[in-house]
Amino acid sequence: MKNALFYRISQLIGFLLGARIFVAALLTFALYVSTFFLFNQEESLRSFVFDFKVHGIIFCTVLSIFAGGIINQFYDREKDQLT
Repeated sequence: MKNALFYRISQLIGFLLGARIFVAALLTFALYVSTFFLFNQEESLRSFVFDFKVHGIIFCTVLSIFAGGIINQFYDREKDQLT
């Protein structure tokens, strides 16, 4: 039972690393910073934090990047193997 749980957890970690979770985290930070400084029209930080449209747009952007990474990992499996 312990080995099966450990195996599933290691598969999840490997999947997340394959989906480039660190790049997505950095991109999420960059999206929040750029959205606040570039597209914010003299609003306060409080109104920016509670604007759920911004959070939704950034969440969907990060999910689409995850999906692209997963699709790329699936189709390039043979090309990425070391021979």
